[in-house]
Amino acid sequence: HFGLDTLSFARLGAKVTGVDFSSQAIIQARRLSQEMNLSAKFICCDIYDLSETLAEQFDIDFTSYGVLCWLPDLKPWATLIESFLNPGGRFYIVEHHNLLGVFDNREDASELSISKTYFHSEIPVAYEDRGTYACRDDKTLYKGYEWRHGIGDVISVLSRAGLHIDFLNEFPYTSWQALPFLEQGRDGWWGLPSKIPELPLMFSL
Repeated sequence: HFGLDTLSFARLGAKVTGVDFSSQAIIQARRLSQEMNLSAKFICCDIYDLSETLAEQFDIDFTSYGVLCWLPDLKPWATLIESFLNPGGRFYIVEHHNLLGVFDNREDASELSISKTYFHSEIPVAYEDRGTYACRDDKTLYKGYEWRHGIGDVISVLSRAGLHIDFLNEFPYTSWQALPFLEQGRDGWWGLPSKIPELPLMFSL
């Protein structure tokens, strides 16, 4: 996206490279890098075409919240991850749980109601919203498309690409108000109201 995760690694002293397919996001990432006086490389590229642009390998491959839903096919994604890792390198992902995506998330939703499938389909889930996921704008109607990927899909493609799975953690909270009735705790995370039994809303792998 616009570089916050990448620059967080840079602040810790890492030599970093960030990738996004949006030219505007990359412009903003480079601007932030300059403003914060942090050294970072940013590449504007479709992730599936990254091997045509980048030939390096890394100790850590990292991806975070809100990436998987934009990918129609996880197989080439997993293959790319493995190809960009140094021997002994690690891949880490923290992401919204796909279970979160099955529930009705319209503005007037007040309880858990299943409206979408949990399982992957080549046909994306289409939806309309005001503005975009990055900017609220009631004047602009935005039509988006997302793909569902279950936890089993993620683990399977990474394992088949040659990666060894060390752990899978699931959490009863997530990083944003994905459902209108989620409540924010003092720690900043969003979870279900106490009257609703806990469900996994985020995972790390």
